[in-house]
Amino acid sequence: MTSKLIGFTISKKKIDHEVDFFNVGFSHKSFFKNGYYIKIWGINNIDECIIDKKYFFSFPLNDNLLDRNIKLEIVKNKIIIENDFLGSIPIYYNLNEEIISTLPKVCNLNNEISEEGLKTFLNTGFSVFGKTIFKDTEFLRYFSKIIVRDGFKISSKKDPFDKLDLKKIEDPNISLNLIKKAISNVENQTNEKIVIPTSGGYDSRLLNIMVDDKKRIEAYSYGISKQPKKSREAVYAKKITSILNIKWDLIEIKNISSHIKMWNKIFGFSTHLHGMYHIDFYLKILNKIKGSRVLLSGIVGDLWAGSISFNKEIFNLSDITYSHQVKYSKSKAIKITDLNISKYKTSKPEIVALIRNKLILLNYLITIPEYLGIPSYSPFLNFEIIKSMISIDFKLKRKRKWQQDFFKKNNLFIEDLNLKSTKSNYLDYLSIIKDPYEKINIKLVNHLFNEKVLININDTICEKKFKYWDLFICKIFNSAYIGSVFRKLGLKSNIHLLYYDYLVIKSIELNQSK
Repeated sequence: MTSKLIGFTISKKKIDHEVDFFNVGFSHKSFFKNGYYIKIWGINNIDECIIDKKYFFSFPLNDNLLDRNIKLEIVKNKIIIENDFLGSIPIYYNLNEEIISTLPKVCNLNNEISEEGLKTFLNTGFSVFGKTIFKDTEFLRYFSKIIVRDGFKISSKKDPFDKLDLKKIEDPNISLNLIKKAISNVENQTNEKIVIPTSGGYDSRLLNIMVDDKKRIEAYSYGISKQPKKSREAVYAKKITSILNIKWDLIEIKNISSHIKMWNKIFGFSTHLHGMYHIDFYLKILNKIKGSRVLLSGIVGDLWAGSISFNKEIFNLSDITYSHQVKYSKSKAIKITDLNISKYKTSKPEIVALIRNKLILLNYLITIPEYLGIPSYSPFLNFEIIKSMISIDFKLKRKRKWQQDFFKKNNLFIEDLNLKSTKSNYLDYLSIIKDPYEKINIKLVNHLFNEKVLININDTICEKKFKYWDLFICKIFNSAYIGSVFRKLGLKSNIHLLYYDYLVIKSIELNQSK
């Protein structure tokens, strides 16, 4: 069985905190070294996650910080923690209390709000540039090091992307071969079944193709329309896995709000409450499988591949975070120059800066299955693969033509088959209408927000007091075609905006209370 380290806490004072949130039987160790209490936890035998007397958080196990990884080294008179080149496993720290942890809530012993951290959180919906909503708790910049010895010394290493030749054009086949090699490494170093969350999109399609032993794959999807089986995701995934002769199943997502407190235990105040559907998805997968599994994830593969054209100067915070609408609707745009982010220089190309900032939001795609006991890997968090994908000719990246050509070659460009499906997205709408949402405790946050705004959010989202016109617009916005027309006309769904406000403010409120 595969072993994998998931998290750690290092503190000057002893802290007892929960780590096995889903009761999957995590291994954990606690010891006292060099004047600090150290706790590490993970899947199966975590003593197997050691190379040259150092703990590594990679999967498959390696000592490469140019992949998703953390290095934890305990030597005679100090403790050294280093993260990877993307910061893909967030590390939080509290300098005043001398606490470092992969769990943000463990670090916050004082609820004093950071003015800058709060403003950026409201502006994006998640923490950026090392700042959280709390003054004492920050998170580590990518490719950095903390040395613990009578306090913390933090330093940053030279960015490997500084050496990237932006004029170099790479053959897409090189990228494809590197991805294939990385996935074969997972196959060769494990013997478990391989779970692939399969949306029917290009990233998960690529992962399913690249695995040699198709009998090892268990592909799962969920639909986001009113009739999940007719969703584009489900229809495409079913067809792809049928062509490849892969086992596939559809998961029905329900009662998203029931997972809010569990979400908060893991991600705390690092981000708004947005990925509870993912918890529901994997809990239901676990009910269907027996024995241990590993997982392949397509996280951020679309961004490297060319799904968006991101090659502009960074000016506003929204330019570097690509936040969409899931943020506090009344927040005002923040200029990058107004922020104290000297240690976070803007990377070139800009897509690297975007993803480095976005990973504190998106890391849940891998973190949740790991907390459910499934070691997870994505080839799209590996430096060599990313470097290669970035260097593909821009013309081939437009509409991801290089991947389309690959799928056509493998008879898997199913977009040409005119399959009947719906693009409608009713996931949020159905949750808003049906799911019970706990009210925001106004007393805890009325010093931060207008009380009338908070009452309106509670009345609409929690009490379900919908105005007829707002409800009509909310429903229309989920339609793939009419909704897009409404958005182009500048119309907004008030109920959706209030829902997003709820997800942001409720996250703050849950972490204000002790």
